[in-house]
Amino acid sequence: MQKIFFISCLSDARKFELTEILGSVEEIVIKHDPEALGINGMFQLLLAEKPGLSKLTEVGERSYPDLDVLTDLYIRRDKVLKAIKSQLTTIENAALPAQSVQSKLVLPVIKRYLKDFRSGNLTEKSGMINALLEALNNAEIITALEDLFMTVYLDELKAIQTAINDSSDSKKTSVLGRQKSQMQQVKSSVLSALRNLFKAIELASIEHTDKDYSLLVKDLNNYLAIFNTVVKTRRLVRKQNAEKKEEEQKATAASTPTSIATAS
Repeated sequence: MQKIFFISCLSDARKFELTEILGSVEEIVIKHDPEALGINGMFQLLLAEKPGLSKLTEVGERSYPDLDVLTDLYIRRDKVLKAIKSQLTTIENAALPAQSVQSKLVLPVIKRYLKDFRSGNLTEKSGMINALLEALNNAEIITALEDLFMTVYLDELKAIQTAINDSSDSKKTSVLGRQKSQMQQVKSSVLSALRNLFKAIELASIEHTDKDYSLLVKDLNNYLAIFNTVVKTRRLVRKQNAEKKEEEQKATAASTPTSIATAS
């Protein structure tokens, strides 16, 4: 029996690498005529894995169950910001002496963080609002906002942005979990199909002694050896980085002065 070395490192393949592996194996097998070698059945089962793998590696927007909730929050946020800007205009136009100190303290801060708001994407907009709310979280400014009758607007903006942050974080966690689960399922299915094909080639070489499988086996082994080298190198780099990080942490701990309480 002519043995194909199914490298265990294939289990470490990333999703885009898995696509490249399947494509390369396909090219190699087609070159040697799977029908003539009596392995076309298992070969077709391997090719049947391509649509699922292609779907997994698609890059683009996905629909999320909470998209309507986020959209509503974005609309509400825009309305509140419009009200805040209107209030700023009113304060500037009125130019009341009693509000002079407060307006000089508050208005420049709000204007600075909202200056480029309309041109930003959703992530950038959330970043601007988070930064604005952080900048306004100051005792002196909070008092000034109350004197300018703007607290109600900023409180509502904070509540909306908090909801957006929570919803976005939940969405990211959900997507990452779903993608990881899908990746494991697809990888397991593809690797199983590869194993079955390789086993079919090995068994066919026993059954059909009149046919030469050596070139096919050689080409597959050569390709798998190349990928094996790639994965081993990646493992080595990962190990070296982990060891380096551990050494740096030990060095930092050793250089940290002992506290008086600990020393006593």
